[in-house]
Amino acid sequence: MTFYLFNLQLLVTLSQTSYVTVLFVNMVFSDEDKILIKNLYQLKGYNARRLRTEFSNKGWMRSSVNRLLKEFRDTGTVDRCKGSGRPRSARADENIDHVNNIVLSQEDQP
Repeated sequence: MTFYLFNLQLLVTLSQTSYVTVLFVNMVFSDEDKILIKNLYQLKGYNARRLRTEFSNKGWMRSSVNRLLKEFRDTGTVDRCKGSGRPRSARADENIDHVNNIVLSQEDQP
């Protein structure tokens, strides 16, 4: 059984012994949330605790807000850095051509 509460996902599981397990999973900030957090930090000096108090309905975790604020202080932006993430080397043009050649060479074989 899964319930969603604003930006926080609440997972509830019932075990065989009738205990209820509750696990909070932090959701990703929306672009609007990032802009709001950045502007309130920059213009009014809000910290993570104040942001959580003011927007308790959002379900933000203080550590996540702190991480976003640290990223903003370090880079000056809340956007992802270009090139961050896993490289897409498997989709290189030479790999695509190689796979096409293999597939076309085996067209008449089952």
